[in-house]
Amino acid sequence: MKKRYFVFCFLGAIGFCTVLYTQILMFKRVFIRLDYLQTEIEVLKQANFDQFDETLEMKQVYDDILKEQKKKTVETVMQSEASVRLEKEGDKFYAEKNYGSAYRTYKKLLEFQKNDLKLRAKKMKSLYYMNPYDSENYPEILSDIKALKAAGNSDTEVSRIEMNIKSENGESDD
Repeated sequence: MKKRYFVFCFLGAIGFCTVLYTQILMFKRVFIRLDYLQTEIEVLKQANFDQFDETLEMKQVYDDILKEQKKKTVETVMQSEASVRLEKEGDKFYAEKNYGSAYRTYKKLLEFQKNDLKLRAKKMKSLYYMNPYDSENYPEILSDIKALKAAGNSDTEVSRIEMNIKSENGESDD
């Protein structure tokens, strides 16, 4: 019976060792998997930090653009207000028949508002009325008249000035 008991115990110990070994292998796989998952977590953390840093950089760029845009908007509003004041000043000079000052004012405004045909017409008229018989001004006046006509201006005063200049130059009407 002792022999049987010994064999039985021995088989039990082998079974226990087999179960224990299986458990150890399973724990080893779990630890390997945990190690892998820990590595993956670190990679994801780093990617998250990188993405956060990139987001912060993008926010900074956006804030800089927004700040610049606000600055430009303020400058545009200020420039617009200054333009309105200057145009009123030029109109005042024109009404007072101070054509030289009106011409300089309108010319200055056209530096910032190159495509404003109304200002161009006012500048041209001021230059003409400053001295209607100064032929040195005719090329600039005629250039302005040409641009105004090309844009569809049908102001009779502009046409009259053009006829006067052509008549002064001895040209016939086309």
